[in-house]
Amino acid sequence: MSLAIGSLKPSGSSCKRMLTWQGQGEFFYTSWMSAGLNIRMNGGNLDKEYHIIYQRYLAHARFYGKFSDNFVILLGPIVGFENTDLSRMRDEESDTQKADDDLCSDEYAMGGFSYGMEAGFGWKIIRDIGFVFRGAYEAIENDYSLVQINAGFAYNLRNHVDWLKRNLLGSWVSIEMAFYHYPETELKNWGKMILLGINFAI
Repeated sequence: MSLAIGSLKPSGSSCKRMLTWQGQGEFFYTSWMSAGLNIRMNGGNLDKEYHIIYQRYLAHARFYGKFSDNFVILLGPIVGFENTDLSRMRDEESDTQKADDDLCSDEYAMGGFSYGMEAGFGWKIIRDIGFVFRGAYEAIENDYSLVQINAGFAYNLRNHVDWLKRNLLGSWVSIEMAFYHYPETELKNWGKMILLGINFAI
């Protein structure tokens, strides 16, 4: 189980920073396979016109390959869904707003179901510090697609807290950067997130 909170900067130049948080639960069926659900929420003033609360649900299965005690790769399918009423927001845009290149139009792209693949790796650099990397591609039902790259460092908290040693299989704190982009949209910049998280293995 993991929880994270952070800041999101959409890719449009007029877009404002928003608060983002996410939670994830994952169950390991074997040492080489797991499945889980991720929930993410963004909230705040998207730009000077709109306030948005955006919720996204992402289910995944992951298959792991262990190259050594310190290095593991993963690969698996992902299926997502978001519940923002994007069509209503598009209908409310004026002609002037539609002509404005600074609109956060790429943030409206996630319109329903998506499916794709993710791949990544985890590397324990030293006893208490690890590095994680993940890339994902999703096709979306409204003819858009999403590319996302995550990278970050994690610190093994369990090794230094007696209560965690007695009660949990693992516990890490992490800081992670995420970059995402909708290739079919007109805006060329990538959105950015920074997340501070904590993970518990029960």
